[in-house]
Amino acid sequence: MKSRIDWLMPLMLLAACAKPTGQPEEVANAFLGAARRQDCQAVWQFFSKGTQEAILVESAKFAKDHPYLGTPPKPEQRYCDRYFSYVTDSATLKKMEGSIAVVRVLRKEPTNFLIPGFFPTKFKEVPEELALVKEYGVWKIDLPMLREHYVEKDKRLRAQEEQRLAAYREEQARVREEIQKTCPETLSLLARWTFEAVSGRMLRDVTGQFTAELDGVQALHLPDGAAVQFAANKEAIILPEELLNDRSCGVISFWFRIDNTNRHARLFHKVDPGVFNELKIEVAGNGRLFILRRGHQLMNQELIQPHRFYHFAFVWNDQGEALYLNGRQDAHSPHLAIIGSRSSLTLIGRDPVNAGVCSTMTLRDLRFYEGRATDADIENIFRQN
Repeated sequence: MKSRIDWLMPLMLLAACAKPTGQPEEVANAFLGAARRQDCQAVWQFFSKGTQEAILVESAKFAKDHPYLGTPPKPEQRYCDRYFSYVTDSATLKKMEGSIAVVRVLRKEPTNFLIPGFFPTKFKEVPEELALVKEYGVWKIDLPMLREHYVEKDKRLRAQEEQRLAAYREEQARVREEIQKTCPETLSLLARWTFEAVSGRMLRDVTGQFTAELDGVQALHLPDGAAVQFAANKEAIILPEELLNDRSCGVISFWFRIDNTNRHARLFHKVDPGVFNELKIEVAGNGRLFILRRGHQLMNQELIQPHRFYHFAFVWNDQGEALYLNGRQDAHSPHLAIIGSRSSLTLIGRDPVNAGVCSTMTLRDLRFYEGRATDADIENIFRQN
């Protein structure tokens, strides 16, 4: 029959592996042995607290920067392979001062390859050093370069973020001042296309100030009013560029309906194709309506459903920007931006980069306003059919 010592021996060995103890060179040799066995959990236990924290930060950043890789490796695996080629039991003490120690270790480095970079046939032993730090009386492997790198990097990133935010606040203050100087106090109709009397390719708006080009779209007469339908490649409404040039505030309003289950629709573009977006309004394939204005994105909460009309409005002024659907504010942002005059193309329905990509949708009662819109103005716009 086994004695009590026989039964306790495996547990004693497991405890010894779980908590590295001994002199610095003994701990280093045990660490290299665990790395050689690819016992990543044991390797992790050998690292100091500061090193573990740095590895966790590094692992989280790697997972964020490489989402396409699927499940990222666990933090304890990141430095397990790195020490696989080190020579087991090669550690010797170089120096020890208080709670810090340095040991010499040997690493096998391939020198001969059957194919460049592959299938090494010879190795040489290269001396390196490992740092250790004593934590609660136990020597731990410390990677100060890794730890200090992330401490300094975190400080640098925080400083950069503070500078970026300061520059953004300064730029937003400048934009607010410019909007307040140039934005008309009262809201007035700039242009409106009802599509009541479509004959030919060119269609003047009800104010008589602007002319739109109807490129292939079909006029419809619906129970709720006249409309135009986009159903084939290259169909679009091309609007005059000056319609929205240098508008510091205003409202864009229209009714729209997605006519297929794909739901991707290009509701409005004021762009330099493939280069710059003054204003981009689209419904993505998943039904999410979003507005992209000078790199800033605003997204709605309610998903757009096909075969259903929505009354849309986009409002921008010195209070920020807001997206309305059917009279209800669905999204808001304090971000300020003036719709400028850098863009060379203003159109509805067609992809500005790939003209062969169409939007299957119906549009009616297209309106553009200029001025600072009050709550009463917004209510009035949605009251009008």
